Amino acid sequence: MSNRPGFENLVLGAALTVSVLAHVIPLAFMHFVNPPAVSSPATDPGLEVILVNAKHDKKPVKAEALAQADLDGGGMHDAGRSKSPLPDMQRSENGDHLIAATKRIEEIEQQQKHLLDQVKKKYRFPVTGAG
Repeated sequence: MSNRPGFENLVLGAALTVSVLAHVIPLAFMHFVNPPAVSSPATDPGLEVILVNAKHDKKPVKAEALAQADLDGGGMHDAGRSKSPLPDMQRSENGDHLIAATKRIEEIEQQQKHLLDQVKKKYRFPVTGAG
């Protein structure tokens, strides 16, 4: 090698030119495309989660899902599995309102009887016969 400063600049320039050409030429002939679309469906069906709120000692007659514990009727619905863990608020059978009202009246009567018994014990009213 020579001690001339111009020679070192010439070697550096040539190295840079060769490097730029080595990178630009392949990139000029390269093109990018989207990968082909996958036409086959996925083989993994995914994980289905079913929320249940009951555990039972016996196995269901016809199991519709895999579970860790035996569930009898948990998560079941009239037409297959329930879509929500909440109860169906739209479903009402004939007489539901009448049964609920009758039950409420009976509860109120029991409460009234209990309160009257407490008052009788506290004040000891004399019991008089009818008639």
